[in-house]
Amino acid sequence: MQSIAKRTSTSIVAMMVASLVFQPFAALAATDLTDVPLIVQSRAKPNILFTLDNSGSMEWGSITGTDATGEFSKSRRAYYSPTFNELYYNPTITYLPGVKYDSTAPTFTSSMPASSAASARVDPYATTNGSTATVDLTETCWNTTTPPDLPRYTSSFAANRNCADTSSGTKTTSYARYAFYYVWKGSGTESGSSGQDSDSNYNRVEITSATATYPKASTRTDCGTGATCTYAQEIQNFANWFSYYRIRILTAKSSLGLAFSVLDNKSRVGFSTINNNSSDVNTNATNFVALSDFGSTQKSTWYNKLYSINPGGGTPLIPALERAGEYFRTGTMPGASTTARSTTVPLACTPNYTILSTDGYWNGSDSASVGNTDQTVPTLPANVYRDADTGAAINDPIAGVPLVAGQRFPAPFYGGADTSDTLADVAMKYWISDLTAPTSSAGKVASNPSDPATWQHMVTFTIGLGASGTVSTPPTGTDAWPTPAADSATAIDDLWHAALNGHGQYFNAKDPAKLQTALGSILNNIVNRTGAAASVAVSNPNVQSGDNTAFASSFNSGTWYGDLEAFAIDITNGSLGSTPLWSAQSLLDSKAFGTRKIASFDGSNGVPFTTTGLSAKVSRFNSVATPPGPSDNAAVISYLRGDRSKEGTDSTSGQPYRTRTHVLGDIVNGEPTYVSAPRSSYTDPGYSTFKAGTAASRTRVVYQGANDGMLHAFDAATGNELWAYVPGGIVDANLSTTSTGTSSLVGLTQQSPTFQHRFYVDGTSVATDVDLSNTLANQPTPSTPSWATVLIGGLAKGGRGYFALNVTDPAAASDTAVASKVMWEFPNASTAAEVKNNIGYSYGTPLNVKTKAAGWVTLVTSGYNNGADTGGDGAGHLFVLNTATGALIKDLSTGTGSSANPSGLAKVSAFLVSPGTDDTADYVYGGDLLGNVWRFDLSANSTTDWNVKRLATLVDTSGRVQPITASPELGVVKGKRMVYVGTGQYLGASDIPGATGANASASLPQSFYGLLDDKSDNPTITPLRTQLVRQTATTSGTNVNVTTNPLDLTTNKGWVLDFATTPVGERAYTSPVLFQGVLAFTTNIPSSDPCTPGGSSNLYFLNYSNGGAIPNLTSRFVGNVLASRVQPEGLPNGTVKILVRTSDGKNKVYDVAVPSATTPTRIMWREVITN
Repeated sequence: MQSIAKRTSTSIVAMMVASLVFQPFAALAATDLTDVPLIVQSRAKPNILFTLDNSGSMEWGSITGTDATGEFSKSRRAYYSPTFNELYYNPTITYLPGVKYDSTAPTFTSSMPASSAASARVDPYATTNGSTATVDLTETCWNTTTPPDLPRYTSSFAANRNCADTSSGTKTTSYARYAFYYVWKGSGTESGSSGQDSDSNYNRVEITSATATYPKASTRTDCGTGATCTYAQEIQNFANWFSYYRIRILTAKSSLGLAFSVLDNKSRVGFSTINNNSSDVNTNATNFVALSDFGSTQKSTWYNKLYSINPGGGTPLIPALERAGEYFRTGTMPGASTTARSTTVPLACTPNYTILSTDGYWNGSDSASVGNTDQTVPTLPANVYRDADTGAAINDPIAGVPLVAGQRFPAPFYGGADTSDTLADVAMKYWISDLTAPTSSAGKVASNPSDPATWQHMVTFTIGLGASGTVSTPPTGTDAWPTPAADSATAIDDLWHAALNGHGQYFNAKDPAKLQTALGSILNNIVNRTGAAASVAVSNPNVQSGDNTAFASSFNSGTWYGDLEAFAIDITNGSLGSTPLWSAQSLLDSKAFGTRKIASFDGSNGVPFTTTGLSAKVSRFNSVATPPGPSDNAAVISYLRGDRSKEGTDSTSGQPYRTRTHVLGDIVNGEPTYVSAPRSSYTDPGYSTFKAGTAASRTRVVYQGANDGMLHAFDAATGNELWAYVPGGIVDANLSTTSTGTSSLVGLTQQSPTFQHRFYVDGTSVATDVDLSNTLANQPTPSTPSWATVLIGGLAKGGRGYFALNVTDPAAASDTAVASKVMWEFPNASTAAEVKNNIGYSYGTPLNVKTKAAGWVTLVTSGYNNGADTGGDGAGHLFVLNTATGALIKDLSTGTGSSANPSGLAKVSAFLVSPGTDDTADYVYGGDLLGNVWRFDLSANSTTDWNVKRLATLVDTSGRVQPITASPELGVVKGKRMVYVGTGQYLGASDIPGATGANASASLPQSFYGLLDDKSDNPTITPLRTQLVRQTATTSGTNVNVTTNPLDLTTNKGWVLDFATTPVGERAYTSPVLFQGVLAFTTNIPSSDPCTPGGSSNLYFLNYSNGGAIPNLTSRFVGNVLASRVQPEGLPNGTVKILVRTSDGKNKVYDVAVPSATTPTRIMWREVITN
């Protein structure tokens, strides 16, 4: 018996889990489609406690590395030299005004638009005494030809009287009274010693109106496009430094205010200080703000508290960190009043972070009572430092080895046998201990690459302001840290040690720019989490030496960037290497934006993605807000091409566009598409010549859509971006319903809080070798074939349409060369309005197939929401397009669905009678959200005879409709055609079972079907369930047990496997794969519980003939993660493996035992099964 499977479209795996509050599902309504990966919305909010050093030294105006115990002398020139005193005015830094939260807006606004140079606030944050004190920084004074004596500033900010207010006598030379700095010109290293304090070693630079221009560093963003800074720009920058960064506490307040302004109510934020403003210990919890969602009320409270702090007292860091740990452990800050108490661990999976800052060495009379916690590893929760799948030991990411109970802590954790109650001991105690004991939360907290702990714990980040320790690198091997002591450099070593013990990071920030960078890095580390949704792609499903690469995409939800990585596949066991061969993210970051080759579509033709190429649509790239709009389209297009010169965090940054952590946008649902030399074995005229020609040696390319608005073409061998394409459908999509003249792409430039994530090129592309001469306009086939490799892509939630590119030769030397690859887009300017209205969001993966009536055609679907919001009829449509031109050949409508309740036909699969040798399709199958499985008949010799028939309407045992969102798999059993399809949807927040507002189908039982198509004119299976053999699934530990009831296709119309109903919500929305007698697919069980973000998943291996279990091949639990579709791979030794990509960005490999009745064959691109 021969069983033949078709070429199937690949599925788009939606990433998974949802917010808990949304609009209730209506019986007749548009489909809920998310604009962000749902798993991002469901994670537990992190607790972030910032503990500020408010000791007396925070009033100092120096950070020199030598002033940990006393402020550096203001009477020396080195004090005013930014290369020595890094806190002093540095002309290479752009000093931004601080921000003040306005809870009435609620937005961030500058507390002053900028400090006025003629009336600079001494303390812009003061609200009581001295709140209106100002200094005129433009003042000049008079002296002899020698500059006046230092210092310029005293505690009262009165000028040195040695410099006269008016010219008289010998004092006839004018000098800047305040606005100046010194530049070291001496030999050797600038040390600040009295012996170096002379004019011969320094140049004095004054900022006065007498000097029109000043040098402009590349890091200055406030001086426009000119080569220099004007006097107005330089004195303004100096004024901002004076008011917001002149002393340590001002630098801390301004930098913290800017950094935390990007957080929102997805985080819980609190505040504390190390002392109570006077004494060494903060026993009464003065200056405490309890953790709470960082919404408008909490922001107002938090910012008001931060800005009200006045320095005083000592530096008791150790008890301050212990109080933070106790706060996370008990929910109460030690010493706080009753009204200040807060339950700080609302969920067992809530991650806890303390950020501890200090400007010097710790001291104080109080110490901790935690003991020597970093000497011996205690008993850890089960399975920590063990691979969840294999049980193999894994290394701690910091130590590089596992932590083993009862053994000495490895370096760099080990603090020595005789050191107790240090800052590092405190950090270790609250990291290594389960803070919720005796009710263990082990396994609940999500681990990440830098922190493997899954129990309730505290991660410690530390920031030092300039002071240096005694070691330049952490200890290794059997070495220990220096024994720390108060008021000594070893206390800084302890600060670093604490960050490592707490699995956070340590930063030594010596100037405002470095402090802001450190804070940004810490917050990004906390809120950024990497996830994945799409399946991996492989260079060859039959792995062999030299052709054994897998490509995996991922996204990071903190600042919305992505990556595509290549991994080597081990040809002996199928596993993927732990270290990527290349990262497209890092390579694209290093690529000069001016050298990139990018094109788009203007409605009729491919055009360079430039202002000139987009001339007819260039106004759509103007920003909405003014400034920077309304004529900044050139800058916006440059930004989209990768120009980062105008990036800023928000409107207070002085730059107009959103800061990107990386140029490559997030990659969520679109799978990589790999294209190498032609692989098919078509017998069509001219194909063998094409296959053996130049295409045989063309560059191997991975095509990847991303949510930066582009389809990227990456060299598969190196990861270098060859070129990119911006679909015209995205250019034409509107930013919002109120900004209809603005492209949705402008949204990528918008800063916080305006920026909102949205999808752009989020669909999966497909590449096929086609004969462009064999299309409808050229029937019958002419004598001169025109073979080409054509890539078709959709946008998913990014838009309503598809694009076609000729990628026969992937090389492109210019934007114009890329534009020449553009074949067409659908719809386009010439598409009829009634057709365009029926095109919804293009979630379906396109198909290129050959037909008897029209030659090569491209199949695309109407997708989701083609009803009232588009003016469409809501029915399911299969659009058959001329592959060469994109012209519509036939619109096959199911006639089911309405404008109020669109049917949602998205993914389809074509049955190829001779896959790989003749891709002629007779029938195409697809399912919709109303549970219908459709058969589109393309077998006729004339397009007028093409038709649509319903194969079945899928319902559960109670007759309730089961929606279909995955593409079917097709096969033949004993000469009879079978259609394999799963049910369940996971498209929007309302699809989550158990969440408030969940739709009707969210909690209903779902199933997987094998349906017989008898190929008759009336194929509908009705009634359905009475004509199917039923299989059931039950869980037992990590196994999923499936029944094996026999099936007779002479009396039955197929089979159905009903998934277990506990837990609620199991569904099959990833596409199945049929190979060597095995039907493999994943199911996902979405969860509204933030402690299991996304949910969990199972992997099924079924007998394709009856849907039952396969001996020696057990279906199984994948884990508390969501899973992509399966990717089979055949190894040289004859074994078969399954690759699954999980929502935490990991790649899992599973063994597949081929059924004994099946003869093993190669895993083919278009699978042929022999049984």
